[in-house]
This record gives sequence, structure tokens and C-alpha cells, in this order.
Amino acid sequence: MVAAAGADSIRCGRYATFGTQALSDAALEALAGRRACLLANHGMIALGPDLEAALDLALDVEELARQYTLA
Repeated sequence: MVAAAGADSIRCGRYATFGTQALSDAALEALAGRRACLLANHGMIALGPDLEAALDLALDVEELARQYTLA
């Protein structure tokens, strides 16, 4: 399921204040070469060619997080 995000890991971007350029930069850095990332203290970003694909990927990442927490 991790590979669905575009690589062998799902990166977590560094923390930055909401609404700042620093948060945008952290998101772009974490997304480089991937379709999903986590943002420290903010949540997840999932991308896709359309809204349905992005939502499907977001649900996969959420399920991975749930499994990780339970493990």
C-alpha cells in the first residue's frame, strides 16, 4: 500500500506554521516524487489525477496509519 503513494515510504514534512510559505515549501519537499505525504502537526496531503483517485489514496494512507498504530 505504501507504493500507491509513489515510493517505498511516505515522508513526513517538517513543521511550519499554518498558512505560511514555509509550510508550502515543506509540503512540496515531502511530496517530491510522491503522491502523498504527512505534514507534522497538520495532517496528510494526497494527490491524484482526479478527486476520486486522490480520495482513494488518502483512504489507503489512513488505513496504513491505523495498521501502524495497532501494530
